[in-house]
This record gives sequence, C-alpha cells and structure tokens, in this order.
Amino acid sequence: MIAEVPIWAVRLQAERRDRLWSQKEMARRLAEAADDHTRARLPSRESMVRMIKDWEAGRHRPRDPYPVLYSRVFGVDEAELFGGSTQEAGAHDEVEALELPKDLRVVTACRRPRPSAARRST
Repeated sequence: MIAEVPIWAVRLQAERRDRLWSQKEMARRLAEAADDHTRARLPSRESMVRMIKDWEAGRHRPRDPYPVLYSRVFGVDEAELFGGSTQEAGAHDEVEALELPKDLRVVTACRRPRPSAARRST
C-alpha cells in the first residue's frame, strides 16, 4: 500500500529522528521553546504527543504557535520546514512512502499535476 504524506510532515519527522528524539521528547522540547505565557496555554504532554503523531502523519498541519516552536527547537527557518505560506504548502506536494519495516522505509517526493480545465469539465 502506498501512503501519501505532505512533504512538511516528512520534514518534521526527519528533523526529529535525525536528533534521535522520541515524540515525547519532541513534546517536551516544544513546550520548553515557548515563552511563559504560551507555555501556560499548551495542552498536556500526552495531548502534544498525539498532535505530533498526527502532524508527522500529515493528518493535520500544525497551527500557531507550533510552527514557530518547531522552528526554534530545530533551529530551522519556518518557511524551510513548512514550505512557505499555509495555502501553497502541501497543496500539491506529496510524498509516496512504500510500506516497509520502519528501519527500511523509503520515501520519495513527487509533485502531482493539477487537473486541467478540460479534464474537470468531463
């Protein structure tokens, strides 16, 4: 089975895995990257771990304040992680991953063509 995942989701997971962090460690670091006011409003670590799982699977795109927190934690520009504006990022970029054991998973990026006006009318 081939799963399609937005490229920003692959980047989030790759950055975390490159650092050998668990999703629980990622949640802790995101919370630490927040200022006191924001940190007080963040959900529990367990809820954040569930959100991280959803983000890395491409089910949901992180909303404020999480893109900024990810940028701080990874030391990477937000646009580099998420590919620019919310509308353009992930709109047509997808990743196809072959279902293999976790240690052998192969990921390739591809760009899906937009349907032409002629095809939409038929």
